[in-house]
Amino acid sequence: MKTVLFCIFVLTPKLCFANIEMLEPTIEWLSGFNSENIKLGVDKSAIKFAGCNQVTYSASFNQALTKSASLEMSLGYAKGRHSWGVFNQRVSFKELSIIPRYQVNHDVSIGAGVTLQTSTEFKSAQGVQLDLPKNSEWLLNARMNGMHSSHYWEVAIASQTWDGSQTFSSIFDKKVTNSKLELQYKGYF
Repeated sequence: MKTVLFCIFVLTPKLCFANIEMLEPTIEWLSGFNSENIKLGVDKSAIKFAGCNQVTYSASFNQALTKSASLEMSLGYAKGRHSWGVFNQRVSFKELSIIPRYQVNHDVSIGAGVTLQTSTEFKSAQGVQLDLPKNSEWLLNARMNGMHSSHYWEVAIASQTWDGSQTFSSIFDKKVTNSKLELQYKGYF
């Protein structure tokens, strides 16, 4: 039930404007259930300089299902505005990630899941509006502790697929797939 409430509040149209002040009360309310096995969080990252303004919001949900299994979910929204005279652009997309995770031991966990991203909306000052292909990514990853408690190593095997929209089926292929092996070190400060 809590998962359903979380998804409803995050996917409400008012929240799609990605206002962090609107997400925080919802997260605080859901956190009030005081369940020891549920973790909720809201992250915001941004970059801004002359001619560029990009913001990404993410609401994360982590629930322990058993002693060694958990479910990680996140909902994200990103928007950007680039101002370069007549070449002004606006872009935005939404993302959902669901990854069940198994804790092998204290230092290592393995996850397999999917990340779905809506068609990227692209609008220009000239009135051109494109909806670029949506994409989905299936992955298998292993996460190991890093050099600090909020850091970790992640090794992932992923297959990402872009599905061309009907509008641009002549420009974009119907389907393009990218398979990759990634090694990342993530640290939060």
